[in-house]
Formats: sequence, C-alpha cells, structure tokens
Amino acid sequence: MDQFLQQHPDADGGDVLRKFGFSPAKTNGMAAWATHMEHKEASEPPPKIRERQLTKSIAKWHENARAEAPEKRVDDRDPLFRKIIETATAETRAKLNRLKAPERNALLDYVLEEINPKSDSNHQNVLEIMVALAESWLEKHEQNQRQNQRAQKGQRD
Repeated sequence: MDQFLQQHPDADGGDVLRKFGFSPAKTNGMAAWATHMEHKEASEPPPKIRERQLTKSIAKWHENARAEAPEKRVDDRDPLFRKIIETATAETRAKLNRLKAPERNALLDYVLEEINPKSDSNHQNVLEIMVALAESWLEKHEQNQRQNQRAQKGQRD
C-alpha cells in the first residue's frame, strides 16, 4: 500500500478501498496511510486570508486605538478590590461584599483618585490607606442610600 500511495499522491480512502479492499477504519490505522496524509496535508497551500474594506462605521469604533481596553482596566481593578477586602475588618468586608458592580466601580474610582497605589513604597501603608478610604466611602454611600430612601418614602406619603 505504501508503494501505491507514493505513486498516487492524491489518492484518498476510496482509491485504497478499490485497489486493496481495505475498509476506511483499517486504512486509517495503517502507518503508510498516516505518512501519506501527513505529506498530503503538508503539500496543501495555506488558507487565504480574506481581507475586507474598512468601513466608516467600523473605523468609528476603533477611533481611539491607544485607549486602554476596558477588560484590561477591569482586570487591574479586581486584584485591588481583593486586597482591600483582605485587609479590611470583618464588618467592612461584609459591606464591601454586598456592593453591586456599579457601586464597586465607584468605590474603586474614589480610592484611586485619592491615592496612587504605585507611588508609595510601603505596601502595608498603601493598603491601610485604601481600606480607610473604602470605609469612608462606604459611610457616605450608606448615608446617601438612607437619604434616598427617606426622600422616596416622603414622596409616597
């Protein structure tokens, strides 16, 4: 079979079945067939890359190519939030864990505006400051929520 496949480089399973009567399953298990298929696949040209025109609507979405990707920004913020939670007291940790995604983002915006975590060389001091900032933000957030609830209750009455 090896000699036949070398003489017929374009042979397929049907050709082997007609010539030798081997079933496709038996043919696939033979070393000669494996070698033949490797040569056949290697000789195929690489697939063409299909190019498309860059339309104005596509270009509009890619205007600011140097802007930081949102998923990268989220990936960088998650470890920061985890560090704040790990360093916080149990009560603060419980409050932090109850935050929804928009609230968590607002908290991280607040913390990052107030402190640059890469500027201070003492890692523990930075964490303590971030936790203190998180606690103060949580207090303000809870006060705002209570005021909003009172205002909504007053409107209903």
